[in-house]
Amino acid sequence: MGKLPPERLTVLIGMELRRIELEIRRVEQGDAPHQAARLRAVLAAYDQLLLELCARVDVPTDDVGLPPLPSRERLTLEAELVAAGHDW
Repeated sequence: MGKLPPERLTVLIGMELRRIELEIRRVEQGDAPHQAARLRAVLAAYDQLLLELCARVDVPTDDVGLPPLPSRERLTLEAELVAAGHDW
């Protein structure tokens, strides 16, 4: 099996971001044990994909740290991606 074309991989990253976004909401609204740790883990996964999408579509992430990102940085990246024509 060969490599996926870049545009198809971008679509797949967007689909995964949507899936993880739903998981974030589920964890936030749930009452499972260790909710804070679970939330931190799903946010880190979301942020990692967000950074990967940024790298693929040339949205700069120079001033961004490692996942999980502060919510302000996450929102900034999301806004820049949407402004560049990408959504999920």
